[in-house]
Amino acid sequence: MNYQDYISNFSNARVLIIGDLLLDEYIYTSVDRISPEAPVQVCLVREKRYYLGGSGNVANNISSLGGKVFPVGIIGDDNSGSALKDICQARGWPTEGILTIPGHKSTVKSRILAHNQQLLRMDNEKSDFSLSYHYQKKAISVIEKNVPECHAIILEDYGKGMITRKIIKRSIELALKHDIPILVDPKVEHFGLYKNITLMTPNHIEASLGARIRYTGSESLGKIGRKLLDTLNMKALLITQGGEGMTLFQSRDQVTHIPTVAKEVYDVTGAGDTVIALMALCLSLDQQDFLRASIMANIAAGVVVGKVGTASVSPEELSFHLAENGYARRTQ
Repeated sequence: MNYQDYISNFSNARVLIIGDLLLDEYIYTSVDRISPEAPVQVCLVREKRYYLGGSGNVANNISSLGGKVFPVGIIGDDNSGSALKDICQARGWPTEGILTIPGHKSTVKSRILAHNQQLLRMDNEKSDFSLSYHYQKKAISVIEKNVPECHAIILEDYGKGMITRKIIKRSIELALKHDIPILVDPKVEHFGLYKNITLMTPNHIEASLGARIRYTGSESLGKIGRKLLDTLNMKALLITQGGEGMTLFQSRDQVTHIPTVAKEVYDVTGAGDTVIALMALCLSLDQQDFLRASIMANIAAGVVVGKVGTASVSPEELSFHLAENGYARRTQ
């Protein structure tokens, strides 16, 4: 398949997304004075907008490109949880995998912006949350039921409690049994549990901590990538490096650096979500073409960082920017 073939066939892909569902609140304000009470800006609230964050943003990226999603996660029985579920339902996604836990606090990240610049972020969450055996069992039951109808699995680990040892183990077993790719956006504490997966997409800091090798630049990245590839027995590893692009490891000797294509960076929020979303879509169509998938993910990430807020990319945008960077012909 060429690049355009992938985009045209994204609608055939159905991805099971297991992870931490977050609600992103954006508070848009105007600032024209300093407070007389303290040397701080006075922000006049103009508008509030709500977006899906965490694994919800991964699902949104896949859905925006035409793919089908099945999210599995948890919310609290609060207004934020209801708002999050309402957004999913409005997008036409199945919500039986979104489990409501009585007494649990839904995770909300609130960002205050003025003139498209982020001034402050406030996180409202339960930091010591641990998913009970009962809800782990319920989640696994939903996963087992839906894996046969899916073409890829994503474990989106934000460290908020949804991704547990049992859920990781069972998800990998099911992916291997049904011969579908399983991709992980990792949390450092769980690195040792991600063995035998298809692909991991850590940033260079996470990869460094996971490999226990200090990151000092491109030379150290090779050692980090090869160690993770060997230790976890992955098929491939994609390490993102912000403005430096990303590096794909397919074996100890097959390492490809992909430079960034971002022209302007307004907001890096959710760029990693875009990367794993594109990788999952592409690998669900062709499990072997890691390089082409990585190039498309890099292009898509370059698009979303040029937008303010938790953003996604459309098929038309992806097609245009692939062509602009010499990877596909523009169609008239």
